[in-house]
Amino acid sequence: MLVLLAIRFIPQKSDWRISKSISLIGKSTYHILLTQILGYGMITAWWGTHYGMAAPFNPFDIIDLVALWVIFIGFGILWYKIDQQEDLTRRILYYFNFFIVFVSLLLFSFFIQGGWLSSCLMIINIYAIAALILHNVIKKPIKTRILALWTIFLLMTFIALILQVEFFQPNEFWILLLPIGAYLIFAIIYTVFYGLSKE
Repeated sequence: MLVLLAIRFIPQKSDWRISKSISLIGKSTYHILLTQILGYGMITAWWGTHYGMAAPFNPFDIIDLVALWVIFIGFGILWYKIDQQEDLTRRILYYFNFFIVFVSLLLFSFFIQGGWLSSCLMIINIYAIAALILHNVIKKPIKTRILALWTIFLLMTFIALILQVEFFQPNEFWILLLPIGAYLIFAIIYTVFYGLSKE
């Protein structure tokens, strides 16, 4: 009955920011669900359970739950927007960015709670924050070749993270930072000198 009343009285089109946000969340529900499945799957694989709260509750459990909701809804909306991309090449590049950043963000939270911090995860998080700031400042899509260049950097860093965790000793890991650093310098120079030219 409430849904029918809402359909009857809530306008179909609105300029209100809140109603636009609710509408966007509504369109993104499938992608939010997929993001939750992936996220809770990772949580279960890491901690052995997907339940973040247990009785008796404490404020930190509630904060964790709200943080997960914000992350899953935010990334679900982002996934929905990526699926709306018409250019297949850009969509694939955005998929790489999306999944690497999402998985890395959750791994970062796992490692922090375990008392260990990976330099590769820090690089990926800085990359994600910089991309978010640039997107909100520039407000126009970056060129495809620049996006591909930085996606390769992100992929290299993620592979280095896997190698750091699975194969390398802590005193050997600096070897992996050399190619990442060299590629980062190349990517910055290329972006600065060639990023302003026409596609």
